[in-house]
Amino acid sequence: MIIDLDKVWPTNRRGIAKIRIGFLNDSYYDSDQEDRVREVAQQWEDECENISLVWANRPKKKFENRDVRISFKPSSGGQWVSKVGTDATEVKDQSERTMTLEWTDNKQKMRRHILHEFGHMLGAEHEQFSPDFPWEFKYQAVVDHFREEVQSENDKRPAPKQWTAAKVKEKGASRAYQDMLKRLVQTNLEYSRFDESSIMLYTIERDWLKDNSWAGGPAPQSIKESHHLSYLDIRTMNKVYDGTRNDDSESFSSSDSEYSTDDY
Repeated sequence: MIIDLDKVWPTNRRGIAKIRIGFLNDSYYDSDQEDRVREVAQQWEDECENISLVWANRPKKKFENRDVRISFKPSSGGQWVSKVGTDATEVKDQSERTMTLEWTDNKQKMRRHILHEFGHMLGAEHEQFSPDFPWEFKYQAVVDHFREEVQSENDKRPAPKQWTAAKVKEKGASRAYQDMLKRLVQTNLEYSRFDESSIMLYTIERDWLKDNSWAGGPAPQSIKESHHLSYLDIRTMNKVYDGTRNDDSESFSSSDSEYSTDDY
């Protein structure tokens, strides 16, 4: 797991990071879905004693003091997306979402996406961005994959709204970088060794990886995405939220944050 220490939520005098969360009451809101999100997200809280998720009692079109605002409404920015850590405090309009959870009836898939996006919300980045990632990507193979993905999406759009071939190419390259090729510098990060079981890791295909086994590196292999928090996910999150990042106040909200700082 990788956590950006510049985006970690501060704690109160008791060492607890209280994060206030609400659901936006738009046309896509569903109370049963909210219950499911709460149930799954609580696993982060259960495994990390210094994290407290404080839920709003009811959905609203606009909140006054929610640090994180969730919507089930599809977004042009992605089906499942969240601001990373305290980046959520940059969204000043309390009627705007900071997390999108587009619903699916596939319980296993939805479980993964909830845990993954709440990982981002707590400050975690994608595991494939790790400075400890043991392979190099074959750039063109990755770009081709995401370009095909974008083209498939484009084929489903009504003809008047379809993207040009140049736009598909541009979107494919951008998504390849944002989802797979990006690398994080080792500045103010807390990270474990590369974790193939991390909830923050995307599926990686063997054909996307260069073979550097001749130089003593690991042979390329396909890795499937996880649906559970790994041992290193839990250990690293607890190491960061250890109760010492005190903001000397009883609670934290975006309205009085000293921080002003999206990930899929």
